[in-house]
Amino acid sequence: MRYGFVIDHNRCIGCHACTVACKEEHNVAVGVFRT
Repeated sequence: MRYGFVIDHNRCIGCHACTVACKEEHNVAVGVFRT
């Protein structure tokens, strides 16, 4: 299964809250990147 989401780069401030929320929601450990 693949996950994705749309980011409005005009509103992004680079805080990475979207990344943290996604990892928490899907129980992915900090430091693990699936790119």
